Amino acid sequence: MERRCLACGAACRREQMSCELCGTPLDPVERERFRLDRPDWWRTVDSCVILGGSGVPFVQGDPVRFGFTAQALAVSHADGQTADISIPWWDVTGLSIEGPGKVTSGPVFFGGGFGVRGAITVMAIATLLTALARRTNITTVIHVEMRSGEIYAYNGDTEPLTLRISLSPAFVALRVAHDEVREPR
Repeated sequence: MERRCLACGAACRREQMSCELCGTPLDPVERERFRLDRPDWWRTVDSCVILGGSGVPFVQGDPVRFGFTAQALAVSHADGQTADISIPWWDVTGLSIEGPGKVTSGPVFFGGGFGVRGAITVMAIATLLTALARRTNITTVIHVEMRSGEIYAYNGDTEPLTLRISLSPAFVALRVAHDEVREPR
């Protein structure tokens, strides 16, 4: 039986004490201690697909994951163990999370019938057909601008606002890095 690491999403065996991929403890108490010991690691965003960009070692369709730390943004192929690129925050000129979020598509069936029983029956069938035929997808686009390139990536797991809120520390780190570049201490 397996469980998933809450930090990186990797599959872990039940008997493991920590994730083999990122080293995060799997026990909730130990994980909290680990998080407090490593304030530089915030979040990973898995299940992304490159839509396009330039100046980066990725091509359209590559599955990637993003890692956000206090010092940099790391982007790696989804099957790789190490970051293919690590971009310090002072080199990131823009970061945006956009997209329509949840999008529902497909036909809507209506129905009526003769008499109360017929109307209820046909409406129930129409409701069932609508539920079977309609699909809801999430569309989120991550856009990273750098001095020497840019990346557009699609994520279908998390809605834009939810992802933006969870990446709040990254946006703060970006602002702080640019303030320090403008006004060195």
